[in-house]
This record gives sequence, structure tokens and C-alpha cells, in this order.
Amino acid sequence: RVLDLTDEKGMLCSRLLADMGAEVIKVEKPGENSARSIFFWGTNAGKLDITLNLEAEPGQEIFRRLIKTADVVVESEQPGYLEALGLGYPELSQINPRLVMASITNFGQSGPYRDYKSCDMVACALGGQMYACGEPEMPPLKPFGSQAYHSACLSAAIGILLALWNRHTSGRGQHIDISLQECVAATLDHVLVRYF
Repeated sequence: RVLDLTDEKGMLCSRLLADMGAEVIKVEKPGENSARSIFFWGTNAGKLDITLNLEAEPGQEIFRRLIKTADVVVESEQPGYLEALGLGYPELSQINPRLVMASITNFGQSGPYRDYKSCDMVACALGGQMYACGEPEMPPLKPFGSQAYHSACLSAAIGILLALWNRHTSGRGQHIDISLQECVAATLDHVLVRYF
């Protein structure tokens, strides 16, 4: 069972897990479901849906009950948001020590850019992907689609599967920290070959 607290940065991750047979429950904020798009429907296919206000005690209590039977939480909130609500990994792992949590953020959970805002294009630029796209005499070119988001989701899904594998022997879950920018930079090993 996977609890999905993601926006466009992480929805594909839980979709991949749903495609592999996981029961995915998308947790949405009240009023959030008004803007539906092809992207939304495509990345949320195969998921169940619940609306919870995690900023109110009744919503937090329901979420804590869901955590008891969950294997995975995938979230893409700003660093510190869930901790401020008392729903960070340390608190959730007290409820369910086998819980695996993946946090997909712009620049990771720590570091000097932790609180900076970003989007797919900014992550592509700061991760170096735009430098490798287009012609040398032209301005940098953003790759098609949501490449930074997709790279982060693939990395998060792989990290979750590895953490679940490890849980078989350790009996404990873990918190996985996924940075959009770092995932983009990790896709550029072919650029190093050309550079050197």
C-alpha cells in the first residue's frame, strides 16, 4: 500500500508503483481536484483517491490510521512542511517502523538551496540538461516534456523498491531523499564523455 502526497513532481513515481501492482491511495487537499488535465489523469491512473486536510487534526488522525497499514509514502511537499504538522518521517516511523518514505523535492531535504522554489525548467537548467540540448551557437534549450520530474520519479521508484528489498532483512523502513536537480545531473554522464 502506497500513500501518495505528491504534485506534478512525484505523481509518476506512484503511478509506476501502481503499474507494478501496488495499491496506491492519492491523498488530496480539499478543493485541489478542480483542475484536471490529461497529464493529471495519465499520471494518476490506477490510483484510489481520498481527500484529507492534513492541516486539521481530523485529517491528521485519519492519515495516521492509514500509516499503520501503509508500506510506502511518496511526498513532494516543501522540506519541513510535514515535520511542522507532526507528520515527518521520525513521527510516522514511530507509528509504523517498516514504513518507507520517499521525499521528492526541488533541491533535497538539506543544503543551501533546500528552501528555493523550482520547476521542471529550472531543474533542467541547474542540473545541466539544458546545456546539453540544442545547438552550440544557440541559447540553451529545454528538453521536451517534464524530464526533470520524470527522472526524479524514476529514481524515487527505484529507491523505494531497493528500500522495500532491504526491509525484508532489516525489518525497518527508511527515508529516501530525492532532489530534482541531482536527478537531472545524474542523467548527464554521456556529456562528460564528450567534454573530456
